[in-house]
This record gives sequence, structure tokens and C-alpha cells, in this order.
Amino acid sequence: MPLPRTCHTSGTGAANRITAGRTSVLPYWHWGGLCAGAALWAITSCTTLPARPPRQAPTLVRISAFKFVPEEITVSARDSIVWVNDDAFEHTSTADNGTWASPELPKGARYTLIAPAPGRYTYHCAAHPGMTGVLHVRLEE
Repeated sequence: MPLPRTCHTSGTGAANRITAGRTSVLPYWHWGGLCAGAALWAITSCTTLPARPPRQAPTLVRISAFKFVPEEITVSARDSIVWVNDDAFEHTSTADNGTWASPELPKGARYTLIAPAPGRYTYHCAAHPGMTGVLHVRLEE
């Protein structure tokens, strides 16, 4: 059933629903279920929720002396990776292909990412493009 484009209740206990140029009248007791269904659809359609939680302890990448340490890591899909900034300067973890981009991380801040689809991802610090790293994501084991 398509979702209504507009809706309002009338004084007669009915609600009007306009879809594809036609109007139909639903009894007021149908409208509550329709609104609840639309709300559930909006929540589940507009929110990306992981199907399962990460499988193991996070992989840690430290940001220190203008480097990602280690510079190259390998994880399984859906594992978590945590970047921790140990530098006095703000840094980011930003995928070259736009898959993820952390905010600027001040000293002591962390950024957590759930590993994306399997593949090879190069990344850098947006503020310091010479800082680079590689994330290898393999299929879940």
C-alpha cells in the first residue's frame, strides 16, 4: 500500500488519503494503524542498522608523530577499527574513495568504524594528506 502524500482528519471521524490522484476515505480507526506503519517504515528505511554487532575486539590504529600506526591493517568485514589520536595536532581518518570520513580528532579523541564491504581501502588525514594508511577488509570468517 503506498504511503499517503497528505493527510488530515475531518470532524466526521475519517481521514482522507490521496494517492496517485485519487482520494479515498478510511475510517478513523484505520488511520492509527496506517500512521504507525508509516512511522515504522520511516524508521527502518531511513536508518542503517548493522545486522549483527562486530565479532571481536576492535583493531586499534594510533595516530602519532603524523603517522597512522600501523600504516596497514587487515580485518574481517564487520569488525571494528578504532583510530586514537595521540598527537598534539588534530587529525582525521578519511577514505580516499569517500567510504568514511571521521571528524577532526583532537588529542586523545577516538573514531570507530565498522569495517565496510571486503576490499582494499586507502585512507589519509584530510588536514595532512601525506599521512596515509591502508585498510584491507576480507570476508567474514
